[in-house]
Formats: sequence, structure tokens, C-alpha cells
Amino acid sequence: MKPPYYIYLTIIPYVYPESVNYAVQYDLSFWGYFSSLIIASVSEELIFRYWAYGKNIKLQFSLFLSFLSYLLIDIIEAFIYPILSFTNNVYTNGNIKALTVLLIGVTVYRIIYNYNFEIPKWFRGFTTSNFSYLFIIFIFALVHVYGKEFLEYDYYDYSIYICLSYIITKHAKLFGVSYSILIHIVINSIALLNDLVLVRASSSKLVPVYLMVGYLIISITFTSLYLFKIFKIKSNKTKG
Repeated sequence: MKPPYYIYLTIIPYVYPESVNYAVQYDLSFWGYFSSLIIASVSEELIFRYWAYGKNIKLQFSLFLSFLSYLLIDIIEAFIYPILSFTNNVYTNGNIKALTVLLIGVTVYRIIYNYNFEIPKWFRGFTTSNFSYLFIIFIFALVHVYGKEFLEYDYYDYSIYICLSYIITKHAKLFGVSYSILIHIVINSIALLNDLVLVRASSSKLVPVYLMVGYLIISITFTSLYLFKIFKIKSNKTKG
């Protein structure tokens, strides 16, 4: 007897066929999997959270400019392009966009470092404020849902993104960005596995067993590493 979750995934392709098309075209390839798992997780954490929870104030300020650049590009793509009616002709791949704005941040950092520019005092206060904490949680969740589909999301969809954003941001605040990167990778690995199971439920031929096993091992590896590091931190705090 098949478990209820598998039955659910079997029904989904008939309700939302585009979900299978996306996974087949992207998540099944090694590059698509690697970019979603590693490149997206690392770049998004550097852009969205390092400026608030990093340990180098000059790099934090530089990546804050990357953060603002990322938001500006996203807003233009999601809202300005549709108004100008050339959305289909202009689109920036998410990973390319993230790496580009990171390059901007690194360039600015080299300039600030080489010429020893002072970081604005307001920025130091902003990074430690409760407002920045809530701001990051809200904005990170929002950039994953806004655009032409914005009004099509229900409160359940928003709540999921808000919860995930809260978990990741809390890790960055309590343990540092390296831990938020790790939990981000774990979350993405679970989401990607869900996509693979979804496609396999639709057609087992599209997802060979070795592919499922390989990606499952990767997911388990990162999850185990995350749990080990978190338990180690808590153990050290208990001893201290």
C-alpha cells in the first residue's frame, strides 16, 4: 500500500502539470541540482544575511549594496518589465543575478579596503537592530513569491516561506552565516528531493533509482553535518 504522501504526489502532476515540467527541465540535471543546492544557498546567504550578521563591517556594508542591487533588479523584473510588456524577452537567471551582485559587492569592498573609507555610523546601528532582523525575514520570504504570481499565492504559501526565512535568519543571528548557509542547503536539498519524488510519481522512467539514491545520500550527508555542528555548539554551551 502506497503512503498518503506518495498518493498526494501522484495527484499533483494532474493538478499542476507545470510543476513536473519545471523539475524535469531543471532539477533532474546535475548542474541544476548543484546550483540550487550550493550556489543558490551560499549566494543568497551572503546577499541577504551577511550584511547583518557577518564579522567584517566593511564587507558587510559592501554586501549590503549587493543586497540593495539584488532587490532593485528583482523589482524591475517582477513589476517594471510586465508594465513595459517585454517580460518574455528579458529575464535574468537567479544564480547569475546573485553572482553578479556579489561581484559588485566584492569590488566595492576592495575599494573601501584599499582607500580605508569609513563605514557610515547608521549602518552599524542598523545591522544590530530588531528592525533589520524582521526586515530580512520578511524580504527574503517576499522575493520568493512576488511577481506576476503574487496575488495567486494563498496564506499557506506565504506562511511556509515566512517560517523558512525565520529559521534561516535565526541561525544566522545566533550562530553565524556559515550555519545559515548549512541549514539553507539542508532545506533546499529536501525541497529538491520532493521535486524528484514528484517527477518519479508521475513517471518512474524520468528518475532512475541511482539518481534518487545519489541525491538522497547528499541530502542525508548535509543534514548529518548540520546536526553534528548544532549539537556540538549546544554541547559546548552546556559545558561552558
